[in-house]
Amino acid sequence: MLTYFKSCVILKVRIIRLWCFFLNFPLSFSQESSFFSEEALRQDVFSPSKAGYLKMLETLQVPVPPFFLIPYLHPFSLEGLQEELLRLQIKSGKVWNDQETGQSGLFVSVRSSFKVSMPGMLDSLLNVGLTFNHALKANKEYLWRSYIKLICHYGKLVEQIDETVFPKISKTATREEAIEFERIFQEHAGYSFPQDANEQLIKAINMVRNSWNNSRAQSYRLHEKISSSSGVDVVIQVMVFGNFNQFSGTGILFTQNPSTGKKEFFGEYSIQAQGEDIVSGGMTPGPLSLLETHLPCAYKTLKDIAEKIDNFFVDMQDIEFTIEQKKVWILQTRPGKRTKTAELRILSRYVAEGVLSMQDALKRLSLNGLEQVYHSYLENLEGLENLGKGLGASPGAIFGILAIRQETVDFLASSGRNIIFAAQETHCDDVACILKASGVITATGGMTCHGAVVTRGLGKPCVTSVQELKVHCDSIEVCGQFFPEGTLLTIDGTTGNIWKGRGALKVPEKCEELEEFLEFSHRVSAIKVYANADTLEDWNAALAFNPEGIGLCRSEHMFFKNTHLPWFQGWILGLQEDLCFSRISALQEEDYTTLLKQLNGKRLTVRLLDPPLHEFLPCTFEAEKTLSHQLEVSLEKIKELASGLKENNPMLGKRGARLGILRPEIYDLQVQSLFKAAERVHKEGIPVDLGIMIPFVTVPEEFTMIKKRILQRAIWHDLTGVIWNVGVMIEIPSSALQASFFAQEADFICFGTNDLTQMILGLSRDDTAYMIEKYQSLGIFSKDPFQSIHESSVGKILSFACETILKINPNISLSVCGEHAGDPESIDFFYSLGIRGVSCSAYRGFKAKLACAKVTLEKDSFLDSSSLKNRQIA
Repeated sequence: MLTYFKSCVILKVRIIRLWCFFLNFPLSFSQESSFFSEEALRQDVFSPSKAGYLKMLETLQVPVPPFFLIPYLHPFSLEGLQEELLRLQIKSGKVWNDQETGQSGLFVSVRSSFKVSMPGMLDSLLNVGLTFNHALKANKEYLWRSYIKLICHYGKLVEQIDETVFPKISKTATREEAIEFERIFQEHAGYSFPQDANEQLIKAINMVRNSWNNSRAQSYRLHEKISSSSGVDVVIQVMVFGNFNQFSGTGILFTQNPSTGKKEFFGEYSIQAQGEDIVSGGMTPGPLSLLETHLPCAYKTLKDIAEKIDNFFVDMQDIEFTIEQKKVWILQTRPGKRTKTAELRILSRYVAEGVLSMQDALKRLSLNGLEQVYHSYLENLEGLENLGKGLGASPGAIFGILAIRQETVDFLASSGRNIIFAAQETHCDDVACILKASGVITATGGMTCHGAVVTRGLGKPCVTSVQELKVHCDSIEVCGQFFPEGTLLTIDGTTGNIWKGRGALKVPEKCEELEEFLEFSHRVSAIKVYANADTLEDWNAALAFNPEGIGLCRSEHMFFKNTHLPWFQGWILGLQEDLCFSRISALQEEDYTTLLKQLNGKRLTVRLLDPPLHEFLPCTFEAEKTLSHQLEVSLEKIKELASGLKENNPMLGKRGARLGILRPEIYDLQVQSLFKAAERVHKEGIPVDLGIMIPFVTVPEEFTMIKKRILQRAIWHDLTGVIWNVGVMIEIPSSALQASFFAQEADFICFGTNDLTQMILGLSRDDTAYMIEKYQSLGIFSKDPFQSIHESSVGKILSFACETILKINPNISLSVCGEHAGDPESIDFFYSLGIRGVSCSAYRGFKAKLACAKVTLEKDSFLDSSSLKNRQIA
């Protein structure tokens, strides 16, 4: 029998070669077989792909339809394809490409296999190899129906025929109906539906491979940060028919509840149906209990198999199964998609049961989507009209009344209404509106614009860089459509979407399991996690992840308050300088005193004024009028003085250390306020740990001059017992290249990777969000360089600087602040450079805390239990 099969194979291969030659069929075949067959699978048993999981199921002696894999990395040959099909024939007892066999013919599914689950993103095709004569010979309704489905799906996926041209399949599929579907296919494809199984298979394989680059797969990879540089493997698997008869069916089973994490089976089942019917939504399945009633023996078998699989993987599994004539077949298993709360509860339960250690549970915990644990999110989109999509700059969903003008914000806030504040771009004048708003949207700006930074610190949703949005004085415009103030909007600061209407929000409950992981992470992490906090409100918001202190206090954000801004504006404009200086100095001293008291000995690192002075200038007529009234100066005088401070390129102008040199009184005021506050707090018996950070340093001489001035100021104060030092923020490539100097002269070094990325890549961090997203879709950037460090450029500068610094001063404190400090991938990279501190906004702190612990456990895997215990105690 085997000899007969082999001779048939050789003949068919020769026929196909001739056929491909005459049709000029576009295939890339090699002469050698490169199939990922049984031997290859044995060597890759634990590959986290569909094929890898199938092989593991076979080792568990779970009933899996025979299959083989065609790897993406290797071209496949005709000989190899036929050899693998021969193996499937032997295993299944069915015959490939013989139309006289009827229902004994070998039919296959052609599916994708990738190391990361991408459910529904890649295409697959069932019933491949089935022809008209197969169905005619058997004359069974399930085969006619399967054949008609093959025509429809083949037409849609292989020939891109609009599926709406095919009529709905009748309840009883017939020969006549199949002929009609063949006619429609030929009309739109320009050729008859192929009756050669090999032609169907080859085109199906290429179709699955090509689906790697379909739009939904690209969007999913972009969202999930999956690299596009590889491709997809193809699984060829023997078909089993859930639509065979009334003793057949198909379904999907989760071994634990994917919404709650409860230890219970959850799933759906359809009698006399194929899996594609459920996945495509073409059929409404019933609950899994339907199977228990319909086929109790099959249900019992499935339950036993599911428990076996769950116990083996020690993870919630998403199992696709088919029952053909009461026999249960497992088509695939994979880790089930679940809510983040469910994932935390499942892992916590495994720890409680002693199945996993806390270290292993943390290593398994995915950090993607953790925002939903703390922030409100949309349950559904019912009744909402999408208005556009921007950059999700601060997570969470909220609905509110659109407001643009200050008076509108004040009026709505006085009545306790939710407010969505909209601005073309945010300025310091807008902070009062942001503080009263429930959410913020801007047409321009990136992750580090004023609106994004302030809302993140406050834990409010924010969407920036909405390309379709134009903000007018009392309305917004989206693609030519106007929406006045008072319009009800819903925004999602996690996804970046904006809708008209009121969305149904889900407010998460307190997650005790996450707190357990955070507490464990705090004990084991070798990287200290600090908060970016500028106010007492910011610090209180960060307490949820138990930060080591404040790693970045941006003093300029204190000046944005309504109580501070007019006096600071007057001072920098040279108006009533003595009065303004006195007021600002007192306010700053009170700000720092409040923070130091609340920190109670934890670290406070204050960055001296960094941004250019133009950011503080009144930018609207109303703001100029308010300042004129408060300082009793004419509008004309304010306009004249403000124009003298404007710069053509302020972000590269008089800012940071340059201000400390050219306007030394600004830094003197801040340092004096800091020392007064430290002296005052320490005398009250509260410990003080203060860091003063000099920003935007270009050359060593700037740092030397400003540090000398700080040390001279310190002599005027009684700082006995106060822990304090002076460090530098490296955010200019020039200072990174001169790192050897700072290793000797600075007490600590912090890398400001936002500006460093901007300058090294030559990309504006506020104006390029749309371009970066486009670059990601084109594969130019694998990830947003302002959210995950660009290792081949920025990473090289950081690597050089860290290596230089640690050679000279191995004990110096190295840290990072900015968006990258909360990104798990970047944290992994920073750890490899010897950086042992990160500082990020409150909403990213808990993810950073977990990421730091994960990388510690992974990189320090040599640690034994005793050393881990000592670290926890320490």
